[in-house]
Amino acid sequence: MKTTRKKLSLMILLFGLLVLLPAVIAEVKINEVMVNAPGRLPDLQWVELYSTTTENLEGWILTDGEDPFVLPRVKIVAGTYLLLAYDSSASLPRMRNVLEYGQAAPQLFLGSDQDELKLSDAQGRVQSDVVYGREGDDSSAPLKGNSIARVHDGVSEFIVSAEPTPGTANNRKPHSRDLRLSTEENVPLVIQENVFVFEDEDGDTLQGIIITRLPTEGRLMFNNVPVQQNQVISGRDFSVGKLVFTPDRNEFGISYATIQFRVSDRYAASSEQYTLILDVNSVSSAPTSENVALVINEDSFHRFGEDDFTYSDEDGDSFQGIVITDTPNRGVLRYREESGMIQDVNSGQQVSVTDVTDGKLIFIPFDNEFGEEYGTFEFAVFNANELSEERYTVTISVLSVNDAPTTGNKTITIQEDRQYVFTQVDFAYEDLELDAFDSITITRKEFAGALRFDESDIDNGDVIPVSEIQAGKLVYTPAPDEFKVPHYDSFAFTVSDGLDQSAPATVQIDVEADRDSPSLNIDDQTMEEDGQPTIIDLWAVSSDSDTVDEQLSFSIVEQTNTEVVSCRIEEHTLTCTPQPNRSGESRVTLEVRDDSTIAGLDILTITVREVNDVPSIVPIGTLQAAENVAVSYDIVVNDVDSMQSSLFIVASNSALPNWLSVDQINPLRLQGIPPRSATPFSVRVVVSDGQDISAPEEFEILVQSDPLTTRFETNVPTDATEQQLAAFPQFMLRNAFGRIVFTQPIDLRTVRTIDADVAITEGVIAVDSTDLPQLNAPARVTVFKQFTHPVIQRSIGFNSGMFERCPATVCRNAVQQGNEFSFDVAGFSTYRVVEDIPAGLSISEILFSNVIPGQSVNVTITVRNSGTLDSVQNLSAVLENVPAQYHAQLQGTLPASLAPGEQATLQLGLTVPLNERSGRHSLGSLVVRSAQATVTKTIELSTQSFLVVENVEVDGKESGELSLAEPTEVEITIQNEYTEDMEDVTLTVELLDVDDNDLEEEADSFDLNNGDDETVTVEFDLSHEDVDKNEYTLRITVEGEAEDGTEHETVFEKTVRVDREKHNVMITNADLVTPTVECQRQTKLRVDLKNIGTEDEDEVEVRVKNTPLRIEQKQEGLELDDYSSSRNDDTAEFTIDVENARAGKYDLTVEVYVNGKLKDTETVPITVKECLSTQTTTQRQPAQYSADGLVQEIQRGLQERGQLQQRVAPVQQENVVVSSSFRDSQVYLGLLITMMVLIFIAVVLALVTLTLSRKRRMRKR
Repeated sequence: MKTTRKKLSLMILLFGLLVLLPAVIAEVKINEVMVNAPGRLPDLQWVELYSTTTENLEGWILTDGEDPFVLPRVKIVAGTYLLLAYDSSASLPRMRNVLEYGQAAPQLFLGSDQDELKLSDAQGRVQSDVVYGREGDDSSAPLKGNSIARVHDGVSEFIVSAEPTPGTANNRKPHSRDLRLSTEENVPLVIQENVFVFEDEDGDTLQGIIITRLPTEGRLMFNNVPVQQNQVISGRDFSVGKLVFTPDRNEFGISYATIQFRVSDRYAASSEQYTLILDVNSVSSAPTSENVALVINEDSFHRFGEDDFTYSDEDGDSFQGIVITDTPNRGVLRYREESGMIQDVNSGQQVSVTDVTDGKLIFIPFDNEFGEEYGTFEFAVFNANELSEERYTVTISVLSVNDAPTTGNKTITIQEDRQYVFTQVDFAYEDLELDAFDSITITRKEFAGALRFDESDIDNGDVIPVSEIQAGKLVYTPAPDEFKVPHYDSFAFTVSDGLDQSAPATVQIDVEADRDSPSLNIDDQTMEEDGQPTIIDLWAVSSDSDTVDEQLSFSIVEQTNTEVVSCRIEEHTLTCTPQPNRSGESRVTLEVRDDSTIAGLDILTITVREVNDVPSIVPIGTLQAAENVAVSYDIVVNDVDSMQSSLFIVASNSALPNWLSVDQINPLRLQGIPPRSATPFSVRVVVSDGQDISAPEEFEILVQSDPLTTRFETNVPTDATEQQLAAFPQFMLRNAFGRIVFTQPIDLRTVRTIDADVAITEGVIAVDSTDLPQLNAPARVTVFKQFTHPVIQRSIGFNSGMFERCPATVCRNAVQQGNEFSFDVAGFSTYRVVEDIPAGLSISEILFSNVIPGQSVNVTITVRNSGTLDSVQNLSAVLENVPAQYHAQLQGTLPASLAPGEQATLQLGLTVPLNERSGRHSLGSLVVRSAQATVTKTIELSTQSFLVVENVEVDGKESGELSLAEPTEVEITIQNEYTEDMEDVTLTVELLDVDDNDLEEEADSFDLNNGDDETVTVEFDLSHEDVDKNEYTLRITVEGEAEDGTEHETVFEKTVRVDREKHNVMITNADLVTPTVECQRQTKLRVDLKNIGTEDEDEVEVRVKNTPLRIEQKQEGLELDDYSSSRNDDTAEFTIDVENARAGKYDLTVEVYVNGKLKDTETVPITVKECLSTQTTTQRQPAQYSADGLVQEIQRGLQERGQLQQRVAPVQQENVVVSSSFRDSQVYLGLLITMMVLIFIAVVLALVTLTLSRKRRMRKR
């Protein structure tokens, strides 16, 4: 019995423990409370519960001491959250695990400044509570939008959190900052852990970084393994490995690559992504190339291509073209222009890589010339930044190519039953290279008679040497008793020089009926070179049994070597004259005919014996030389008998200056180094061919002195003598910025050039007295500038070094006269004249741009001493009127003083609240004080807009250009990247600074849902705008309001070029002085023109015409500079006479032509009215006087201004009735004013209605 009671007591105890255990071990906690939400309370209040165990919360009670909320049957799972909201649709829309208590406990309303909240279990035991608002409570009262939350879920103390986290972990996420690192081109960058800034309000430490976006340029490696997107690199990883960024080979740039990352503590990663900007500094190197060797054939050409010029550049800059630095020494280098014309290339001419690729650069050797390394020229390659330092050589070898000989058709006539023996002259032969006649080839044999070679029949393809032809072995025999004239027979042949054959030619054979032919018998002749002609009476050496002499006719059938002897026949006399300076042998084939046209032939051989010719020098004229620069002159000699190598200058017979001598290698070349000389050197030269000497050739050599300067105006004559230069008085140098006049004589004899050792710039005059000690002398210095309080400063170095005030003993006699400030100096270093500007302070703009709310940002501020002479002392900087919620802090300190022009920098950092309003606005100011001045600068903040300009196209292209001929379409694509829809989105497009004005176009407003985009198009018509630049800025402003009330504004700018023609002139204005004419039928037309093309124009023509008015006028020869010049406009004036025109309205057509092509047209209206009619009346006189008086007053005013050129016909003041239209009446004016008032009232009512509608919509939200 006793044992039974003990067991029963134990069971009761265990049952009680089981009942009480869940309440004892339950860990359900109030984790976070929103009591001061940004909106209507208590609808937006909520409470977050967190549990470390799974619990059934049915019957649990949440109370603020006034109205309890009893939880229904609901379970909270271990490690999760349960949200209790007064109005879940208002405070926690679309969230899970939410219970709404507002209807069940409407008085459960937490105070925003202080209150207490308790959570009790079903047995009434308090499991968790939070008290806030008073000293010693769990937490202070939260600001609007902040929550009261535990530092970590379910544990730790409560804090005020600026980042409410309903339904997620309470840990406040860490922060970092955008960073910037730099490295050199081709140098890897090791990124250490301490580079990443880490800030954590909970005091947690950096556990690692997450690479959220990899760089698009270069490579990011960790321990030589490529980093993957979203890879986590822990602090331990950093301690055992290296994170290295390597830029791509030869690439560089500011903001070359970016890496986005998050930082993480042991609980969570940062909400924001941060950017590590990587700058790669350029290490520039010039491009290089190589020498080029080419081989081409004689009489051909070479068209260069890109492959002919090698190109390399360590920086990866692209090949832009070549520069011809020296033209070919033989042959010609030519360039084919766009027009198709081919021009010789000049030294220094650039040829783009496109033109090289297109084959526009061509080398052509001279006709029939060849040789190894025949011609050379030099070039350099360039890219977009620089020219190669080296000069490279193109060497072209020209291979000899044999030229085929040429021949011609031949007709021979023979007698019936007679043979014809061919000779060399029967086969015409010419060879450009003067190769000997070698052979003929029969390409088509005869068909009627018999053509035999060496008594054998000829066949197609047979080759017959010329020597065998000359030996008489080629014979033609017609068939017996056959004859025909013409075309009895024929054969075809080619001639050869031993290498190539000519085109085929034909020998036609005519056979005449038999008759005795006359004959010639002339002895061979011998003549002397340049001797007397040989004259032969052909009657005396001819015979014909059938014909008397007077019936014979003579002709020359063929002659060889006519360049040796020239023969001609006049009637019966043969005259053969030796050609000047030629010798050799010529064979003349003569023909004699009788009256029956039967002919006889004879061959006369004429030999011209050689006689030596005296050489002659080609006239030289005056030669040019430069002082102290080596020169050489080749003497050109004409000598038909001698090779050039056998000619030489006879020094003993010549008269040469002592500095000029005969070259030891080339005996026809004079060489030497000319000294300075004010007068030309006289030279006399005689040459010899070894037998005879030439007549002397006299000429002069004019020596040009080195230019003393090419950058300055000077008073030294170009022909100054050595004696004048030894002590040149008042030596002066001058340019647009100033002048130096040396007050004592200067020895300029050894001064070659001064350009590199003298500098005259704005306010600064310097002479390098180390390089030019001759110029370290007293001088009067003048600066072309007007100063109010000038101060002269001096620096010891040449155009460098620190400047100090020039002592009065060195810089004297200073005076300002007009725009010239002058002073004396004793010698030279560098002098500078500045205005005495008191010491002062200036601060750079302080703007946090495109900031995301909740982000910590920094900006660099520059403080500068704006004075020119004195330092600023005791500098300090302080922030004023910056609200505390921005946590603004100045980083760094200013130095104690700043020298004139010196500057220092500060860093200003702040944190932007999550609820920061949109747009650009001020946050307070920065005040910088010093002993000399105090300056204040406003701090401005501009938050990020989620209206993004995705794309801008001009006339359908992102790189499109503005048209001057027709309207330009601008197409803009806008995207809403916000989480809410946007309403009333407006877009304004401006084209800035067009003729000192901004052109503006605005699109219709539209709505834009989140994630959507919209494309809008506007037009700009520039055809009548004064477009005087080549580039303009297109500014796009997009504004919109989201459904949550946030406003968004984005300003986007894009530079666009103008599509400008070479030749384009526009009419900017055309109007008449008096567009309506009555009694006075003459007026002036003024046409304003402007050149908007890229070329100067000197053939501009303006035409004015109207056929009914019989007007046809024009002005020609107007000159306008190109669009960028201040002289690119002009005005043409015309007198328009419509004396005989009928009343009515007309249009004058105004046209402008450039080089005969129409460029622009305008229409100018003119109204011709009848002259006022007259009536006899007295009743209408007052009205007549008023209107007519006004006409006269207007005309009188125009005459006074010189605009009415013709005298106005007098209008009678009496008995005139003015006939006016309804528009001229008072009734029309009254109706017009009434209509304008009604329109104004309608506009005001529309604006009021729109405003009230928007306010109602805002209240509804």
